[in-house]
Amino acid sequence: MVVEEQGDTTGGDLDPGWDGVWTSEARITSHGWTATIEIPFSTLNFTRSKDDIWGLNFKRFIRRKNEEDLWSAYRRTFGITKVSQAGELVGITDIGSGRLFIVKPYGLTTYDKQAGGSPKYPLTGGLDIKYGIRSNLVLNLTGNTDFADTDVDQEQFNLTPFKIFIPEKRQFFLENAGIFNFDLGGQDQLFFSRQIGIDPVTGQQVPINGGAKLTGTLGRLEMGFMDVDTRSPWRQKSVGWS
Repeated sequence: MVVEEQGDTTGGDLDPGWDGVWTSEARITSHGWTATIEIPFSTLNFTRSKDDIWGLNFKRFIRRKNEEDLWSAYRRTFGITKVSQAGELVGITDIGSGRLFIVKPYGLTTYDKQAGGSPKYPLTGGLDIKYGIRSNLVLNLTGNTDFADTDVDQEQFNLTPFKIFIPEKRQFFLENAGIFNFDLGGQDQLFFSRQIGIDPVTGQQVPINGGAKLTGTLGRLEMGFMDVDTRSPWRQKSVGWS
């Protein structure tokens, strides 16, 4: 998903962590292959407008033919994320996404039976909230965060004295992550969110008590604020990251 500042048609931030609500259906018929994708306007979070022109593009790979198809062609020096090279979708009037508000609670119980003891049923739960303060300003809240649906990291063997770079895959940190990406040149990163929720001594995962993240734009100013509180087994107090 490419996120554009209002009025900017030359660049944009690629958001690989976009996890909106959408449905799709594909089928093979006697005439070929077709796909239908439905994205609710409320998922896109934009202001109500009467007559706008949308930049839109699609790309399809056909591996058996080594073929790449585009809805709107772009110059070789650019990519599909360049909105100025996208096709124009016109004729959409009087639409709006409404107020963005998504709540994702979870509950988890386990069964624990020790030899000679009574069974225990520990119960825990948590909550994730996404709220659109404005069309270009989003607040994310998380409590007792659970990352059970996060993709598993690829296991690697490291025989060097240096740590292995493991990319971020957790949704709370991925969304609008480009705002916190300060370009220092090369592969250097000033901010690396994978350090949050990892014990610096053992390298093991530690629970996250809660966190808040505010990202978006105010006028021509891009802003991002994040505060996360974690627990650690070898500390008496929680650890805060801002």
